[in-house]
Amino acid sequence: MAPPRFIIASEVREYVFCPRSWAYRRRRIKPPPEALVQRKARLEQGNRYHREHGEAVCRVERQLEKGNSLVKVGLTVIVWGLAAWLYFLSR
Repeated sequence: MAPPRFIIASEVREYVFCPRSWAYRRRRIKPPPEALVQRKARLEQGNRYHREHGEAVCRVERQLEKGNSLVKVGLTVIVWGLAAWLYFLSR
């Protein structure tokens, strides 16, 4: 009689993600070749999505930096204008 096999945390994670995959791996059943092709296609699609998302995040950060710079310039102009106005008003 074989000793009982314990389930480890990574197996729980795999089961939660995909019970069928977990069961196949536990029974040592290899997936069909077309499943591997589909998996590769999904991985490539996911990589493309993450790359595009990362580029979009970088674009937004650059736009925010430009916006913050414009706000700083605008506030500087307003402060200088008020200072000049107060200076000439006090003369």
